[in-house]
Amino acid sequence: MKRHGMVFSALGVLLIWTSASTGEIMGTDSIEWMTADCKLVVRGRVAKEEKEAGEGSQIYEDVTAAVSEVIKGEYKAGSVTFRWMTYKGHKTAESWRKSGHEILFFLKKGDPSIERGRYRNRWTLRTRRTGWVDLDDPGNSAIAASFKVIKTKQEILDIVRKRAALLKRKPPAVRADRVGIEPNVFTPQKGVIRLDVPFGSEAFRVLYGGSSCFLMVPADPKYKDWALKLCKSRSAWDRARGADALVNYPGDDTIKLLKSFLKDEEASFWTDSTGKVVKVDYRVRGAAYNSLIAMGKRVEKPVLERKPTQKEAVSELVKMAKRYIDEKILNRKGGSADWQLDVHLEDAKWVVEIPDQITQKMHGDCPKRLLIDTKTKRISTRR
Repeated sequence: MKRHGMVFSALGVLLIWTSASTGEIMGTDSIEWMTADCKLVVRGRVAKEEKEAGEGSQIYEDVTAAVSEVIKGEYKAGSVTFRWMTYKGHKTAESWRKSGHEILFFLKKGDPSIERGRYRNRWTLRTRRTGWVDLDDPGNSAIAASFKVIKTKQEILDIVRKRAALLKRKPPAVRADRVGIEPNVFTPQKGVIRLDVPFGSEAFRVLYGGSSCFLMVPADPKYKDWALKLCKSRSAWDRARGADALVNYPGDDTIKLLKSFLKDEEASFWTDSTGKVVKVDYRVRGAAYNSLIAMGKRVEKPVLERKPTQKEAVSELVKMAKRYIDEKILNRKGGSADWQLDVHLEDAKWVVEIPDQITQKMHGDCPKRLLIDTKTKRISTRR
């Protein structure tokens, strides 16, 4: 199902880490968020690893590292053992051990409900991709909330130690629902903020894959003004992001604003594989409602989604047909906005009847129908 009236389709955004050649949205976690979003941060060298075969190409490794420093969390032992899952042909703990490099590990306690309990009561990386940094060869893995790519061991350690000390001195008032979620454009911004990466920044040059880039950072107080600014945007996507982020900043002003968003009228249209609209939702209302509920506020649930009207059901097909008529038949842009087009389904094709005023305008020298293939969305004509 695809969503129209917003920036993204429902598919193709959940897997953020993709090849730069695909033009996908790219995102990652800042080292400040990696530090905040884990239970234990330790520095050390891998001493040994034990492998266990998983399904297909999966490999589970029990990795033991000699601990030289505990930066966050309570941990007294001289070594720590954690389990992680990798794949054949991908990086394994053996490469860490053989390199002799110091690695910074960001660990959480495993969720017993996933991977058939393979992580039950075990330490594990907060995420497979953003749960470690090679301090002796960080490459582009350490990106700071300032959008700088941190290249030296000392700078990385300084940032992580500073964030860990801040968390100990002043724990966040709002926390994420669970630890270690892969960066995602639809992940609720609870305890975390999803920032657009500025064009030309070091982070942009590293992350850019042909589309926009984002960076996950802790929801520090300074980002409240950023969220409020988004809430004033004409874009429903931006307003929804702002409302989603305001969960981190409870107060009379934010609650009043969020309540006003429960009546936001801008809708998004979800289409099936044929191009027909099958669902209408109100993303801004949903973000505001979820933030208010997370704040503990009792509010009446607004209409968050509904079935499309008969006219809405074919609205995206009508737009497609009008663009074709303007550009291919009339050789102009615009001008078809007021036309009423009849759209119906025949033999796995959407049929659009060309209005009489167009055929008269073209003195009959134009097709009578447009045929839209339900699979490819290609348009053909019939006289």
